[in-house]
Amino acid sequence: MDISGFHSWAAGNLVDNRNRGIFAEWLVGQALEVIDPGDVRKEWDAVDLRYGDIGIEIKSSGLSQTWSQVKVSTPRFDVSEQSQWWDADTDTWGSYDPPRRTADMYVFCLHEAVPATNENVVDLSQWRFWIIPTPVLNSELASQRSVGVRTLNRLSKSVAFSEIKATIDQFSRSGENPSQSALTATRQKKNVTGRCKQCKEKRKVTVHVDAHDRYFWFDHPLEEVWPNMTEADARVLIADKEKNFGYSGGHNSYVCQGCIDRQADLWQKQINEATEGNNC
Repeated sequence: MDISGFHSWAAGNLVDNRNRGIFAEWLVGQALEVIDPGDVRKEWDAVDLRYGDIGIEIKSSGLSQTWSQVKVSTPRFDVSEQSQWWDADTDTWGSYDPPRRTADMYVFCLHEAVPATNENVVDLSQWRFWIIPTPVLNSELASQRSVGVRTLNRLSKSVAFSEIKATIDQFSRSGENPSQSALTATRQKKNVTGRCKQCKEKRKVTVHVDAHDRYFWFDHPLEEVWPNMTEADARVLIADKEKNFGYSGGHNSYVCQGCIDRQADLWQKQINEATEGNNC
């Protein structure tokens, strides 16, 4: 049986949100050269694409829809945290506690043509892409479930289809100059706030975004990036990285200097009392 008719019937309308979303996945796969001839899309896998060791989630939206519209759509992209995952290669289920975003990186794809047609869906010039590492979403959005274009523009500079691979490669190479990354293109300063898990006191640390990227995304040692940083400020950055990279299970590990000093005084007092008791 010739099933070309089925393909046309089931997926012939690329403006349909589901089909356009699958097409966006395929586009990014083509840009990264990870889809071989004969490959078939894996439904419900833990991530949409794998590029080397990087798990990538693809999210798409469009200004124009298949239904009649009075005005263009306001694009929103799903960034919900997941409580479960499934690996299609091994048929393995797992759970996250607390919930988390499963991919290492997100690619947000926006089709801007109005009205949308099959012809302009396949026109690469009609798409914009934002590439954002998941730790950035975790840090900036916390458990927020969706994100719009304004926020994406704040977090990253959009790129063309031809720039997707180079941008992702740039994030994955530790030797790349982070000042040229999409993340740092629109901002010069980064505020990182720690909230003490004991006394709830907050401490804000402001750093240059280039330095922030070297420490957070490219794993340069903190003492190399900020050789003169105080211990109190360093503790804020260390706890933020532990939380957003999952080193602390997504939990806040920050304890302020005051609580540490009080705990140290208490321990010393207990040691002194124990010593005096032994001498009696």
